[in-house]
Amino acid sequence: MIISDFANQTVPSTTLASRVAFAKTPLLERSLAVWHVLWASLVIQGAFRAWVG
Repeated sequence: MIISDFANQTVPSTTLASRVAFAKTPLLERSLAVWHVLWASLVIQGAFRAWVG
């Protein structure tokens, strides 16, 4: 069954460690990190659209 296979998967420790570290950072730093990722993705999309034409 698909659900039981999904539930039995193990999470890599690096992913779990990064999630814990992210959760422990102050809210302001987390929100700035999210905005940074958003703006970076918009810049990349804009550059790609300008390149494609």
